[in-house]
Amino acid sequence: MHRWLSGESYWAAGRTRDVVDRSFAASLGVGVYDGGTQVGVARVVTDRATFGRGLEYADTGAVIDVGLREAPLRLLGRVQGSQRNPYICTAVITQGESGTVTSLRGACTCPVMINCKHVFAMAIVGLRQMPELRTALDRDRAITAGNTSAAGDALPMFPPIVPLFLMGGAPT
Repeated sequence: MHRWLSGESYWAAGRTRDVVDRSFAASLGVGVYDGGTQVGVARVVTDRATFGRGLEYADTGAVIDVGLREAPLRLLGRVQGSQRNPYICTAVITQGESGTVTSLRGACTCPVMINCKHVFAMAIVGLRQMPELRTALDRDRAITAGNTSAAGDALPMFPPIVPLFLMGGAPT
């Protein structure tokens, strides 16, 4: 599996055996077989290695933009990955009474699709910018509520989100 991931997949090219082993050790790995030949693998949940890569993306400016929606609290954004077009990400966030994030579930248009480094990068940037994002959301609500002719100017930056993991397949 390591040979294929590090040598043939574009999203894990060059990954060390140690990183692959650690990412699967912290996850539920599911193999896909055709007869006796393994033809695929899925990793459910995320791991510290993926979170670390997300932090790297967040800190190096790969997150292009982030928007905020509420009920439920969710972040929406675009992250520049290894492909020409940015990936579109969404993350639903649950917070405790103190405001501490207690869970994060994300989807992305990248081949990993769920809780990938792009989702974490977008969520990290969004959480860092939360006061500014809340202010912009409140401003947009006020414009829409106070002036119906300005509603077109107050449209959200992103269209309504369809769960990305139901779309299937990788972007081309």
